[in-house]
Amino acid sequence: MPAYSGVDAALEAEARATYARLMPTWKVATILSDSLVRKRGVLHCIGITIPGHVNVLPLLGEAL
Repeated sequence: MPAYSGVDAALEAEARATYARLMPTWKVATILSDSLVRKRGVLHCIGITIPGHVNVLPLLGEAL
């Protein structure tokens, strides 16, 4: 999940708990995303762009 400098620790913990509750079999990791925002990007936008040579079918199976 994205993380940002200066965010209230309790708020970030609540977000992390939400991710963990909604995706109980996934390992929730934080990625400091301050530099992405400064470059007008977000983690979602970067992760959604998957190169054509990547077989996404196994990834989709893991996500469900």
